Amino acid sequence: MAHQAVEFFPEIDLDISETPPEPQPTKPQPKKAAEVNEPPVIERKLVELDEIEIDFYPRESIDRKRVDLIAEMMEHGTIFDPILLAEEKGKYFLIDGRHRITAREKNGGKQIDAQILELKKELWAAYSIRYNSGKSLQLKGKELKDAIWKAHLDSKLPPAKIAEIVNASEDWVNKILRKKRDK
Repeated sequence: MAHQAVEFFPEIDLDISETPPEPQPTKPQPKKAAEVNEPPVIERKLVELDEIEIDFYPRESIDRKRVDLIAEMMEHGTIFDPILLAEEKGKYFLIDGRHRITAREKNGGKQIDAQILELKKELWAAYSIRYNSGKSLQLKGKELKDAIWKAHLDSKLPPAKIAEIVNASEDWVNKILRKKRDK
């Protein structure tokens, strides 16, 4: 029996007969997510679950119902996209895939399919936001704001670059950073 990989929560194609006129930008617009360079994949392989560090990951909690659904689907042969990891000194750090990891653990799995990204450590938090904000289960407000602050502290990137990576406006990122600095 052949199995197809599931593109988890694909975009919905809406048919809109009339489109509003394009707004006239008053200042440079942030790049769209598709315009930001994706980090190259170094390799794809099975990784031991106990070798994956999740401490810096931006989600504060996981959705148990989603884990149960994914675990059930995995038990029945559904193949999901590989999780995304960064590697440093022989250790793996989770960029995207917490629910899939938890589902594998629930099913008694010891390994998971992963793509190892070529990604500098200072960019881990920013790309984790990027990959976790475009999902149906987006980061919660506090998770997103805390992760943007961490990305700023870790990377020393200017707010414009963080905004570009996480697909948010520079003004909004600056607002988050100002509030965190003022605390």
